[in-house]
Amino acid sequence: MDNRLRVQKPMKRFMAAISPIGAHLMAGKPLTDVELDSIVNTCLELQTAIEVWRRKKCLLSKVSRRSFVKGS
Repeated sequence: MDNRLRVQKPMKRFMAAISPIGAHLMAGKPLTDVELDSIVNTCLELQTAIEVWRRKKCLLSKVSRRSFVKGS
């Protein structure tokens, strides 16, 4: 199974789970301290992963362009 297919199912589950949580928060409904901490920590982990992914993607893009320019 290629990487694209491997990420699609968890991505769909993640997006489906986010909607009711967002609606709960937007409605100002209560959360326990543990629930709030869990949401905040999960968001921070995801934000960190996105930043790492962006840096790697940018570095790979720069390396590819350099390789292409050197080869010409």
